[in-house]
Amino acid sequence: MSRGFESLSFLQVTPYDIRININMNMITNNELIKCFRDPKYFIENYFKIQHPVKGLPSIELNETQTKLLTELESNEFIIDTNDDRQMGATTIYCAYLLWLCCFCRNTIASIADVKYSTTQRNMVAVGYTHLPDFLKPKTVREDKRLIEFDNGSKIIFSNSNPCTLLAQGLSFLVLDNFQFYTLERQKEWKYFARVHIIT
Repeated sequence: MSRGFESLSFLQVTPYDIRININMNMITNNELIKCFRDPKYFIENYFKIQHPVKGLPSIELNETQTKLLTELESNEFIIDTNDDRQMGATTIYCAYLLWLCCFCRNTIASIADVKYSTTQRNMVAVGYTHLPDFLKPKTVREDKRLIEFDNGSKIIFSNSNPCTLLAQGLSFLVLDNFQFYTLERQKEWKYFARVHIIT
């Protein structure tokens, strides 16, 4: 089982009020608590992806993706140097950042890529849209580079320029496809403290 919220002590954020109320049935309340405690459960049961043939399937995490999720739970800044382009890492990053922002107040999370792309933003948007209402905070602002929620949390979608992100006061950062960054840009990010490299 994933460590979920117990693993987030490094974030120094306040856990989002998990919105239990007497108007919800017991099954819905139990599902809310399970998702709150375990991002793997949240991802496998509620995060949908857009697939050209299968429509909107749920994800069943394989061993590699589960290991990646564990790495995400243990570190606040992630560099992905994995050359395996078909392991679904970007999907896991997007799903985890959505889970984080659904259940943490005032979290500023970001996923950066070599150049700004709508791929990650669209993946998060699809995942959010298809969450049941009892799991989602309301959005207060959406544009092509940002999704902001009513709990004060937001996800920023950016290019690989550290100057774009370092002034944002990030709680959590993923550098996707890092192996494609220029050597100069890689050095800039590796100089930045508290970065965890996934190989």
